Amino acid sequence: MTTSYTLEEVGKHVTDKDCWIVIHNKVCDVTNYFELHPGGAEVLKEYGGLDATEPFEDASHSDSAWGTMNSLVVGELAEEHRQTDNVYYKTTHENVEAAPILAKTSTAKILKSLSTKALALGLTGSLIYFGKPLLSTRWLSTDLLTNQLLRIRVGKSSGDFWYGYLSSIATISLLVTSGGYVAANKLTSGGGHGGPSLPARSKPTFRTLKKPSTITPPEAPILSTRSYRKFPLVHKEELSPNVFLLVFSLPSPTAILPLPTGQHVSVMAEINGHSVSRSYTPISNYKDPGVIELVVKVYPTGLLTPHLGNMNIGDTVGFRGPIGAMKYKSGLSKRILMIAGGTGVTPMYQVIRAICEDEADGTAVTLLYANNNLEDILMKEKLDAWAAAHPEKFSVSYVLVNPPNGWKDGKGFVSKEMIQQRLEGVLDTKVMLCGPPGMVKIMKTHLSNMGFPVPGPISKASDRVFIF
Repeated sequence: MTTSYTLEEVGKHVTDKDCWIVIHNKVCDVTNYFELHPGGAEVLKEYGGLDATEPFEDASHSDSAWGTMNSLVVGELAEEHRQTDNVYYKTTHENVEAAPILAKTSTAKILKSLSTKALALGLTGSLIYFGKPLLSTRWLSTDLLTNQLLRIRVGKSSGDFWYGYLSSIATISLLVTSGGYVAANKLTSGGGHGGPSLPARSKPTFRTLKKPSTITPPEAPILSTRSYRKFPLVHKEELSPNVFLLVFSLPSPTAILPLPTGQHVSVMAEINGHSVSRSYTPISNYKDPGVIELVVKVYPTGLLTPHLGNMNIGDTVGFRGPIGAMKYKSGLSKRILMIAGGTGVTPMYQVIRAICEDEADGTAVTLLYANNNLEDILMKEKLDAWAAAHPEKFSVSYVLVNPPNGWKDGKGFVSKEMIQQRLEGVLDTKVMLCGPPGMVKIMKTHLSNMGFPVPGPISKASDRVFIF
């Protein structure tokens, strides 16, 4: 018998060593899933003791995630606390071959067809019989045709008899079939006595069997939000110690990655018999056809990054997406303050690039980018290039815990004072955060103390403080 729990009972399991959440009225113990969760442990901890159905669905989880969820179930939500459970349908694409089609053929069309054939037969007979005098005439006149057709000679000889008989048959055939052809034309064109055309009969008089035809389905999308699609590695470059640029090939050289600016993908690989996935934001966009470009930092104790760092050209990994609440569009905010740490700069870079490449986008962006050491800064050359090319749109400040001698930019950790300096006198500012959980937590505290609304565990694009 399944155990039932009230929300109050679920709410008692909210610690790092004992964390329960509710998904689709099922109570799940996620304590041992913290390190495996692609979105990080913090999201699970934020929803500890709560109903996480809505954010679970918003994240567009894969089929394997549903299987994982079921393996964590410890019971069901008590009847008095159960919510209406919506059904979420998955899109599938199949090649379909049409079955033979029975096509209805109207009586009028059949009559028209038969009349046409009979008319042709009558004309053929007439031309054969009367051919000699007609062909001897230079021009085929209407009077001659009429006279020849209407001449019925009844003689005593057998030749005269057959001459009269055949001429009569030809004449009647032409008159009757001509009338049938005209009537059929009126029926098929909705004519008749000037009234509206009649509705089609409910049962066909004749049925014609057509040959089977193949329906060409639309091409499958490059990415799917529910299933992983494997793409091969075609280029690998070490940008700095333990940091790699990985370029994967799409199905065709002209294929465009269908990823709105600000969204990310889930990357999955089979490691030691287990599926391991993590979220990454590509630095490529629609101006880079045929490829997906990722910047990955390899952590020795990580689950997926060592595998990615050891990949060889031709190896494949699975991609799923688009994922995420942010879909950046011009006009989202007049000014954006970005605070990033480590690899958290990749979603920021995607938005920065989109703004700088769009001449019509007048958004001003300031990036505070924190790292431990100078060599940890990702894509510094690209960021500096955007700042130099578009100083009116983009500026960047680097903050290092261990700065080299002569370092003139930020030192230590991103502080409340650093944030205030870049917000001074600017009221209409949106803040974007992405980095290690500890850093994000401190930044949320700083912003809250400055009067910004505290963001929830799952951000929405409309939030003033958005966390990737």
